[in-house]
Amino acid sequence: MHSLLPRGRGKTPFLVATIATGAVLLLAISDPYYPIGRWLLWHYLMLLGFAAFTMLAAFSLGDWLLRHVFRLNLPTHERFSFAFALGLFSFEIGMFLLGVVGAYRHVTFFVYPALLVALGLPEWRNHYRRWLRIGRLGPKLSAAQVLFVLFGCLAIGLIYFSILTPANVQFDARWKHMALAEDYVAHGGLRRMPEGWVFAARPHLTSYLYAWAFLLPIGTLFHRMELCAHLEFLVFLVTTFFGIAALMRRMLPNIDPRVAWIGRFLFPGVLLYDSSLSAGADHFGALLAPAIAIATLRCYRHLERGWVWLLIVLLSAAVMVKETLAIMLVPLPVAMLGLRALWLILNHDSKRQEAFRLLRTLGFGLVLGLITTAPFWLKNWIWYRNPVYPSLSHLFASKPWSSMADYRFNVEYSESNMWAPKRTLMGALESLGAIFNFSFWPNDWSKFHGDRPIFGSLFTLLLPALLWLRGTKRIWAIVGWVHVALLTWYWVHHQDRYLQAILPMIAACTSSIIVLLWRKDRAVRIALSLLVAVQLALGADVYFIQTHAMTGSAVKRVVDLLALGHQGKFDERFVIEQKYVALADAIPKGKRILFHDMQAHLGSEHEGVRDVALWQSGLNYSLATHPNDIHRWLKEMGVNYIVLNAGKSSGSDRVASDLLFFDFVYRYTKRERNIEGMHVFSLPDTLFNVPYQDKVVVVTCEHGSEFALHNLSALKRPGYGPLSKLNEKPLQVTRNLGELRNFYSRADFAVVGAKCDVPADLTVQFKKVAERNKRGSIPACHLYIRHPTTPDFDDS
Repeated sequence: MHSLLPRGRGKTPFLVATIATGAVLLLAISDPYYPIGRWLLWHYLMLLGFAAFTMLAAFSLGDWLLRHVFRLNLPTHERFSFAFALGLFSFEIGMFLLGVVGAYRHVTFFVYPALLVALGLPEWRNHYRRWLRIGRLGPKLSAAQVLFVLFGCLAIGLIYFSILTPANVQFDARWKHMALAEDYVAHGGLRRMPEGWVFAARPHLTSYLYAWAFLLPIGTLFHRMELCAHLEFLVFLVTTFFGIAALMRRMLPNIDPRVAWIGRFLFPGVLLYDSSLSAGADHFGALLAPAIAIATLRCYRHLERGWVWLLIVLLSAAVMVKETLAIMLVPLPVAMLGLRALWLILNHDSKRQEAFRLLRTLGFGLVLGLITTAPFWLKNWIWYRNPVYPSLSHLFASKPWSSMADYRFNVEYSESNMWAPKRTLMGALESLGAIFNFSFWPNDWSKFHGDRPIFGSLFTLLLPALLWLRGTKRIWAIVGWVHVALLTWYWVHHQDRYLQAILPMIAACTSSIIVLLWRKDRAVRIALSLLVAVQLALGADVYFIQTHAMTGSAVKRVVDLLALGHQGKFDERFVIEQKYVALADAIPKGKRILFHDMQAHLGSEHEGVRDVALWQSGLNYSLATHPNDIHRWLKEMGVNYIVLNAGKSSGSDRVASDLLFFDFVYRYTKRERNIEGMHVFSLPDTLFNVPYQDKVVVVTCEHGSEFALHNLSALKRPGYGPLSKLNEKPLQVTRNLGELRNFYSRADFAVVGAKCDVPADLTVQFKKVAERNKRGSIPACHLYIRHPTTPDFDDS
């Protein structure tokens, strides 16, 4: 029997055939229960492949710029860190330019990155050889190092698992980055937002990258959101593997880069919303942090031309990604360039020659910085007449703008949204204290993880040990930088997730200190091991805390998603933002939608106008004197349809604004349909002829029932700031129900306190249109308008 079997090398084909036949047989048996073509695996592999292709394109472009423009020859980890940071910034600038010429087409999705990959093809062989050489020269990892690497891989695996559902995408990414990308793709390129939507004018470089993802010609919203999430994941890996390792090798040249990156996961906050990977901009900013730190250290000694210019471009990228990133990373390097240049000039033998060299270097660098940030300031200047719109609108003739918009931006927004200490001595002392206690006291929404600190405290706890260590000059430089960044962060707007942008610097410093301590005697190692073990133990359950603002637990959502395949619900797996996707199908393509009082509308696939009060400056309904004004404004902005959440008002605008808008929509436009709690209206060319009275009945019951008749203009009072304390005297006041009946006959509007009761017969001619939330000093209330005469007003 044995003589019939092949021997020696001849066994290989037989064994391969046997194994392959087993795999085919297993697949054939399993296919009827869970068809192979329906596996989610293929979808994730496709998305991972597209994301990896784009990252290769970015690296190819960045590496080409390093070699041919900046002419820098770098060690491997620094080269990869700089190439990815510079390349991704340049990739996004390219997407901006493509948007300017209206080239957001499906073909762009494939052609643009393919051209960039081709740009670096001649160099790919050298990259391959370099990594082979590093792999051969490095010593074998010790057993402890292997354990560290396995711990890091486990953390990466946990993070990747949580992003497998688009439900993991954070709220800000949905209504900002992705919504803007979707709008641009619907338009076919960039466009001016006529309502002055604040976010479209602020730094939003990540939206251009997401615009590429939303050009994906196959799949659904699920796939586009997941492609954005996979791009963020790969950027996170690059930052972790190359950025942190490169910065540590700059501080400690003999460190092993194969294990240096693991320090990133000594900070458990990265495993929990909203510091985790959730398609926001913070982790894209983190890609820049190590590169900027290394470039600052590199160019400090002589301010060499190539390094100065590279640093300025990277600082421009930080400015373009996010304001919170810029305030932490940009000021100190800029100050260093100026002060170091002055020092070099004063201490050079030929002061004129050195001054000329540095002025030429820094002067061209300034021009380079202006050019690379032009997608921010020049775009705003052309479209809104203000390079930093809506900031400094008292200096620039901003458009759109108004006195009400100025009050909203400078008073209401600061009081209701900014996390900052008071601008007093106590506030300054509080900020100074925060640089030491920021990790011990959570700076996050209380509904997330309450008073429990989850950021990670090893950086702060190990700083005293740095005083007894040698060869730490560069570590001290980065530590000082981090503390300046922490002070700025706390003083301006302190939420924990913003610190993710500088966490690579924090992790690199922490890991470097740990390495130096590990090189001491056994007692120090034991104490260090105990401290690290305590930190890991305290954060061991963070990944499982169910505080995700959008879904409770992304982990559970992924489990549920994967279970749908077994249940045969294959199409249900790709359902996300269902009502907005239904809206996209209901409204003809090419039409523009006014999203009233709605921050999030991702999936609508249409150009939008957004009127949430604090986030735009062009729509102030309470300034209208007649419904004709609102009709004219919306027509000028190109609005074709109006969508609102039925029966709701967030309370973000004045009460008068709410009443005027609901009156306009329900009495003067045409109801088209209802979609999952949303009312859809079409904007007519001309308004229905409906009588209009600008009087409003106000019913309060805080200190007994009181009824007042006001002019509608009296309800323009905001909920925040000095104007919130002003109250216009009513036309009439009474506590008599008979007189209240007379008030109703003279008014088109009524505002009833949320806890007040009014006899039904008094409001028979009125229709309740919304329940308004409490906002600042304005209490919760119910809003009514006189019953519309148009036949389409119903609740069906």
